[in-house]
Amino acid sequence: MEANKNPNRDYWNKDDLRVYILLYCANADLITKEEELEYITGKINSAKYNEIKKEFKNDNDYQSIQKIEESIGHLGYDKAQLEQLVVEIKELFWSDGQFDSVERAILLHLQRILNV
Repeated sequence: MEANKNPNRDYWNKDDLRVYILLYCANADLITKEEELEYITGKINSAKYNEIKKEFKNDNDYQSIQKIEESIGHLGYDKAQLEQLVVEIKELFWSDGQFDSVERAILLHLQRILNV
């Protein structure tokens, strides 16, 4: 088993994965802004947020993408749910009033992963 692989990840629900993806996006430019953090913490209780954040911080970029891809397939999202996830990603990126080129590149990459 990989060092940073969390065996409990198989038990993520869609809300957990959504928060993980939003954390990934908020860290796209290596600076998590207060507005982005507020957007994310408004989506889940603080204990669960801290648990997911701890796992996220232990993952490198490759591991994060692998977890996102595997979990999307495992959790059985439909097209409407994936489109809603993209809407939330855009809302997160706009939460600080800016949507820069790094964030745009991350969005395009995630849209390819999500097939949306």
